[in-house]
Amino acid sequence: MNNWIFIKIRELIYMCGRFTWFNKSIEIKDSFKTINLNIHNDPLVDIPSYNIAPSQQICVIKSASKNLATFQKMTWGLKPPKSTSDSSERFAYKSNLFNARADKISNSWPWQSLYKTNRCLIPCSGYYEWNKSSMFSKTTTPFMIHMIDKTPFYLAGLFSTLSGKLEGDSTESCSIITTEANSLQSTIHTRMPVIIPVESAPIWLDNEIKNYSEIEQLLKPYPSRFMELWPVSPRVGNVRNNDIDLVKPISKLLL
Repeated sequence: MNNWIFIKIRELIYMCGRFTWFNKSIEIKDSFKTINLNIHNDPLVDIPSYNIAPSQQICVIKSASKNLATFQKMTWGLKPPKSTSDSSERFAYKSNLFNARADKISNSWPWQSLYKTNRCLIPCSGYYEWNKSSMFSKTTTPFMIHMIDKTPFYLAGLFSTLSGKLEGDSTESCSIITTEANSLQSTIHTRMPVIIPVESAPIWLDNEIKNYSEIEQLLKPYPSRFMELWPVSPRVGNVRNNDIDLVKPISKLLL
């Protein structure tokens, strides 16, 4: 098969589909204080998870008011607006709406309207990506990707709110935005999640901003020099596995 075709198919099938959270909420609060952005605490944020997958409930940061953000539980896998919860939940998962391409969100459904007013951040300790050397390979190698200094970082996201049948009843869901891979991750994959630097969090979370060029400038690969990756156990491929051993490096000879 032509390599270009293989790359494009892999780009559609294998995206940012697993991540981890095992840092502490106090680390988020402390980093946000340095940019004069306060955040309401939530004890649920301190529950570690080493294998977060689409359709699960995740902790998301969204704007509450000026200089104030809040943690919110959302389903990972965007349920498009103006559709029923049941049908949209199936549609979101089957259509890979747990990811949104950075080059599509400003001009295509269902991202276009959300891009302007419904931006959020997903706290992350690290994320997994699978490397498949060829279309005919029977196995893939999972890699753990995170910051060298082990600090938490923030994935760019878009969220949607669906009203329920009862008054005041609503559900929120979100999608992680992806962009071209940086030089580090390009060794295993063509794409990576958009990572928003802490100092840019107020801009990203400001849903009243009208200068969208400021937003677009953030949709770029994060610098490789701050990140590292290593191969991990294929056990991470099973969402039922959720333990600290999943993030530990393993020799490729053992895979």
